[in-house]
Amino acid sequence: MTYQCRIKFTSHVDHGDIILGKVSERLRRKTYEHEFTASANTGKILSLRNLRPGLDRGIELISFEIDSFLLSNPGEFTSFQIIDNFRPYIGTRRLSKEKNLVFNGDLEFEIDQDKLCWFPYYYSASKIDFVYYNYLATCQGVEGCWPGEETEHTDQYLNVPWHPSVKPGANSKFALGCSMTHGTALDRNLVWPTLVGYDNFGVPGAGVDSIFYNAYRLVELFKPESIIIMFPDLSRRLLEFEKRGYFFRIPIIPTTISEDTELSTFLGINNYWIDKQEIKNLIKQKWKQMLLDETNDHSKYYLQKIANLSCDIHVSSWNPETYEILPKYFKNVLPFFDKIDLALDKNHYGPKSHKNWVEKIKNHNI
Repeated sequence: MTYQCRIKFTSHVDHGDIILGKVSERLRRKTYEHEFTASANTGKILSLRNLRPGLDRGIELISFEIDSFLLSNPGEFTSFQIIDNFRPYIGTRRLSKEKNLVFNGDLEFEIDQDKLCWFPYYYSASKIDFVYYNYLATCQGVEGCWPGEETEHTDQYLNVPWHPSVKPGANSKFALGCSMTHGTALDRNLVWPTLVGYDNFGVPGAGVDSIFYNAYRLVELFKPESIIIMFPDLSRRLLEFEKRGYFFRIPIIPTTISEDTELSTFLGINNYWIDKQEIKNLIKQKWKQMLLDETNDHSKYYLQKIANLSCDIHVSSWNPETYEILPKYFKNVLPFFDKIDLALDKNHYGPKSHKNWVEKIKNHNI
């Protein structure tokens, strides 16, 4: 993959030489702009030669754009290799993310493609594909990510369709739903999918359309033995958009920005794929669609599409209105998921609720 790059820097000195591409010239006190094509591999941007020793200010990096995306730190994907200096003690070494260059040497780029192209939700080249929250893939906490909890993450920038610990295969059993299935703010060993021995494909914020996308792909790829779906309320919708040949899918609920700490932080800054204002406008448009759909026809359409999948599907819900209409679409309706206690966030259902529901479904041939 190649990127069109533009770097801007200011020279605070009027001596020494600079090499940009194949052109060498005398340094002057001015601001330079340089455009070049880069890959994810290391390459040279510029070289500095014949600088006087002991400089406090030399060449200052001002900005670095990749495919018109302005990096928050102009030195984020650069390093400076110090070479050919007059004083022996300086030596030859590499400085990472250095914005003030005062030595002779080469400024190089090394674009971390995973970091640059990371997005909170899984994206792919297929329009209908998995819906997954990428923060969950790197989370190290027992209860996973939830607002108010400071959870450690790995330093990876993964774009994956499900958690790396899940190893789906042919004829597997899958649990689908929203955060009540995922087990937000609850020990992963105490959520109902784990208790019944199903692979957990619950996604926080997922609506019926998101669940259909995941169910469709699971049936297509793995021909599951059975699927259990815990449906949320019917007002939720999937936000979809296409950028640079990739399709993005974000589950939207009315409190998406206010409650989802990680996503709201991300939406407050621009990223490689879409700027913050554009995505906020898309969310507002989706909210309007949700408000206008008073009879939830959108979600009912996807309930029917799920019911038509060629798989043994059992369903339930924690939402009374959703649960009431499930028999219109499905034959295998499991008992209602009651709230008995709360998880650590005092919002989602707690371990007793999950255990109680598993006890209720023991005689339903799952």
